[in-house]
Amino acid sequence: MLHTLKAAALVCSLLFLSTAQAAGKHPTQPPAPAVAEPAPAGKLPETATPLYYQLHFNIDPAKARFTADAVLTVQLEQAADHLWLHGRALKVTSLTLTDAAAKTTPAHYRQLSADGAARVDFGRRLAPQTLSLHFVYSAAFNTSLEGLYKVQRGGEAYAMTQMEAVAARWAFPCFDEPRFKTPFAFSMTIPAALVGVANTRQIGEERLDGGKSKTLTFAPTEKLPTYLLAFAVGPWEVSETTILPPNRWRAVPIPLRVLGPRGSGAGFGYVLKTVPAMVNALEDYFGIAYAFDKLDLLAAPDFAAGAMENAGLVTFLDSVLLVDEGSPLQARRSYTEVTVHELAHQWFGDLVTPQWWDDIWLNEAFANWMASRITGQLHPEWHSELQQLHDTQDAMAKDSIVSARRIREPVNSVADIGSAFDGITYDKGAAVLTMLESWAGAEKFQQGIREHMFAHFFGTANADDLLDALQKSSARGSVFSAAARSFLDQPGVPLLEVTPACQDGRGSIELAQSRYLPLGSQGAAPGKGWSIPACLKIGHADGSIENRCALMSTPTEHIDLATCPAWVLPNAAARGYYRFTLPPAQLRALGAALPQLSPLEQLAYNDAVAASFETGRAGVEEVLTALAASATSTLPAVVTSLWKELEFLRAHLLDAAGTEALRQRLAGIYAPALARLGRLPRAGETDDDLALRAELYKTMGVSWALPEFRAPLLAQGEALLAASAKGRLALSTVPSDMRAAVLAVLLQEQGASFLPRVLAELDANSGPQDRAALIFGLANVTDPALLPAVRALTLDKSLHFREMVSLLRTHAAQPANTPGFFAWYLSRLPELRQHFNTSNIERLPRYAATGMCSAAEATALSAAFTPLLPGIEGGERALRQQLETIQLCAALKAAHAGSWPVATRK
Repeated sequence: MLHTLKAAALVCSLLFLSTAQAAGKHPTQPPAPAVAEPAPAGKLPETATPLYYQLHFNIDPAKARFTADAVLTVQLEQAADHLWLHGRALKVTSLTLTDAAAKTTPAHYRQLSADGAARVDFGRRLAPQTLSLHFVYSAAFNTSLEGLYKVQRGGEAYAMTQMEAVAARWAFPCFDEPRFKTPFAFSMTIPAALVGVANTRQIGEERLDGGKSKTLTFAPTEKLPTYLLAFAVGPWEVSETTILPPNRWRAVPIPLRVLGPRGSGAGFGYVLKTVPAMVNALEDYFGIAYAFDKLDLLAAPDFAAGAMENAGLVTFLDSVLLVDEGSPLQARRSYTEVTVHELAHQWFGDLVTPQWWDDIWLNEAFANWMASRITGQLHPEWHSELQQLHDTQDAMAKDSIVSARRIREPVNSVADIGSAFDGITYDKGAAVLTMLESWAGAEKFQQGIREHMFAHFFGTANADDLLDALQKSSARGSVFSAAARSFLDQPGVPLLEVTPACQDGRGSIELAQSRYLPLGSQGAAPGKGWSIPACLKIGHADGSIENRCALMSTPTEHIDLATCPAWVLPNAAARGYYRFTLPPAQLRALGAALPQLSPLEQLAYNDAVAASFETGRAGVEEVLTALAASATSTLPAVVTSLWKELEFLRAHLLDAAGTEALRQRLAGIYAPALARLGRLPRAGETDDDLALRAELYKTMGVSWALPEFRAPLLAQGEALLAASAKGRLALSTVPSDMRAAVLAVLLQEQGASFLPRVLAELDANSGPQDRAALIFGLANVTDPALLPAVRALTLDKSLHFREMVSLLRTHAAQPANTPGFFAWYLSRLPELRQHFNTSNIERLPRYAATGMCSAAEATALSAAFTPLLPGIEGGERALRQQLETIQLCAALKAAHAGSWPVATRK
């Protein structure tokens, strides 16, 4: 089959050449016709459907441009004299059309919109038929980490792709929408000394130019959308091949490799060791074999995203992929979660693809949900379910603003697509899946997932397709889909107001649902409400506990109890996507019952305390009481679950005296944890202890500067300096989980004398985890004299995109750095914009607003960015959300001013 397809490509090329020679000249394009039809802003018209792509690229990363040939086999669905497709900044030098009768004529190509809508005019009217379009073209390597782009590492150039969401059009003419899935035949000519890799296995190599270059041919792909096509060229280091042997689902072995920039091979071993178990776990869940002919994982020198699920060639930012047993625990956990997320996409997204971007949650929500499940299966000691609930609660915070988008937000133009890749899609979507799975039952839910995957194998699907399968497997009828749609198709977080009562020895519970709206919100209740699968855990005076579960699809609900409840948890097992409130006395009673709750339920209780604080029902003291209760836990997720509110107090509410008073209280709250953990990591300690110590050092030692936590960091810093040779820092002398905090404290304490050494180390050190620690240290600099140097570093092109973002956001979030940040940001906005591409440029207003919490700041943000919105894809929504977030912050600050025993910030 492979040889047949290769021969077909050759026949097509010969047909093109013979037709041109018969005409006595090279084909030329006809004069451009007049265009009356407007360029499509969203979906392409139904005029044509792609059937097959033959692509050949000539790639030398040392050059500024590449050249290519693309042959598109297209089914013309209706009589027409033109069709629309996508191409962005492509210089097409030749375009010929071959019709079903093998007649070849020139055609005309023009890009007619800035986002890449392009028109191909045939020069004649054609009846519906299969035709072929042959493009010869060139383009510049992109510099914005999308399409076919190039980056430098160690003085060497690398070229690679990132096609999602709509960046394939930068690399080749195409139908750049997820509903169009076709096979691709791919080859490339590259310098002989470089390595080339693509979605599929290499099946041929031919040396050219006396051995100076080579042409690599790859096996045709399965049916893929354009955004999953991937290839890379450079001096890549390549691991030995590990074979994933056949198993109960798969009759054939799968070759597994790791690739990275030159010199990165030492980090490959952990990946090769851990990935086979991930693939096997995913195959077991889906009951479907991994569907592609190989699995390469590539560590990119620079990458705008954390990772990308290209079929057979998964790409990562190197700092995410290249970890080992000695890396910080958080880095190893992140590697596992991200890698499982991307591998889950080989089924959700690659095997079955959403038809349009409004259903991208079918990819991302499922991958997040599956990442938590499989990480928990492989590493139960990491308590991934707690991290997922933390992410859910972050999503509920984003979903609390009135301008929040729906999970299934309509996508009408290219400008809308970038907004679909946000916390609502990823984390709210995963939370809704968790709730639906709990309601349906894990086995029935899995059965529905499998049926959905089998029904749309190598095809496309939408939300209705999935809900139909889940509804059938759940045996709950149409109420299942109705409940799911109530969360998918409207924004907002449900709020359950729960009122327990007792009369004559018998109890009752009243429930009322509304939309959760924090202080200062201008929102109103939703028009239709939600159908909420709600479960309550009820504790009785005799020590017994019962659960009551029901689908709450009405505004109110009444529950009768045989005895009076001692306490009520309105979100048993914390599986529901909703927040809840209780009367103050009942909330205190629930707090007293924390030892009877699971860790997940303890997080749900803390979220209720936070919700009460954000709506004015509870004050600072209630938050600190819950914070102290959580500090007795050994689980990092529980201990840190109210730290967001703690940071609000530090940044916006407390003056110097109030901050010092709170520091004294925090020292008492967390001293027992430090005494139990010890100052340094110990052999054989649990991952929970390792992670909790690291979190405490970063927050209590760096941000709050508590002496008890700062002293061990300074001691480690002195040992680091003593061991450091001139010009380099001996970072390995500090335990990896303490390294970031030690560097931050040294920079805060030694300031100008230490900053040049950190900058020099950053310039010399290519280790992803060391660089992350250095960036964290620099981001926590607060000395006004050093701020210009730190801020200038964010503009340095030697930083990877993610390093720049991490430095910028963490630096701006420090309360001491907020004054003057916005003015600096605006003054350097043209340079900052160069770091962003079309998929992430909407973040510019968000980063500018870091730390803002007043009406005056909202006015300044609006005045600065409103004129810029036409040039920021997705910027209008992003700005609207930031303005609302500032408004809510200002209202919360006003409501709690004066509620702390010492003076609060004016």
